[in-house]
Amino acid sequence: MSALIHEVDAHLLHGRHPVRSLAGLAVAVAGSVVLAAHGAAALGDALASSAMIGALLGGLAGAAATAAGAVAMLFLGKLNGRREDQLMAFAAGVMLAAAIVSLFIPAIEAAAPVFGNASPLAVLLALGAGVGLMLGLDKALPHAHAVSGVHGPATHASRGLLLALALFLHNFPEGMAVGIAASGGAGAVVPVALAIAVQDVPEGLLVALALGAAGMNLQRAVLLGAATGLAEPVGAWIAATVLGDNPALYPVGLAFAAGAMGFVVFHEMLPELKSRGGLPQVSGALAGGIALMLGVDLFLG
Repeated sequence: MSALIHEVDAHLLHGRHPVRSLAGLAVAVAGSVVLAAHGAAALGDALASSAMIGALLGGLAGAAATAAGAVAMLFLGKLNGRREDQLMAFAAGVMLAAAIVSLFIPAIEAAAPVFGNASPLAVLLALGAGVGLMLGLDKALPHAHAVSGVHGPATHASRGLLLALALFLHNFPEGMAVGIAASGGAGAVVPVALAIAVQDVPEGLLVALALGAAGMNLQRAVLLGAATGLAEPVGAWIAATVLGDNPALYPVGLAFAAGAMGFVVFHEMLPELKSRGGLPQVSGALAGGIALMLGVDLFLG
């Protein structure tokens, strides 16, 4: 532990602007804690007056969780490949369960009184549209993953920036899910926001570690990793704005968000684990993430 503290001190105190670095990191830690606590405490009350406020608070809670994970890099240092795989598998399990039990199943239930006999078709079309949006973004925007490398159009951007863009794209549909769920009230959005915030912590840590491994210095890796979480309040705001007060869009939006999140799990996270050769070894972490989300849904439901 003393060696790790010494390493962190060396990074922070021997940089170009040590006081500014320490102050910036202190603000990042304090801001993450305050935003997460405020978002969790105020989310239900805010929804009573405005779904938009609830959506933004839920998105900010996810952003704060991502920042907290990135800041954790300062204290945990490097992790071995197996630990990174376990964290990613856990996050994938939480996302997969949330997409099914908190988005897709509620979409089916909410669609029946709105679309009648056409509700299965409406839900499936919206699910496919969510997948299609993410597939289009995946093809159109250059980004990189830690193991599988660069995806999308050719670019001269640095690998670190492409890694950050990949997580930004990953976080955007999570924010949309929160914004859409907020239209259904506290009972709908709290499980979604909580699940996303829980899995954002290991994701923030993983992207900060990947940025550091790509050659970025400690402070920039932490700050850029934390900044990727800002995609969540942006996605939440866009989704809440599009839905407005139209009840017909609520079940469609839930299914759309389920498709987008499912795409991230099956197209991005699980293949990344498989390419590392770690999927069979981290099945327990994957199951743990699913079990945690199911427990949260049962407890809050």
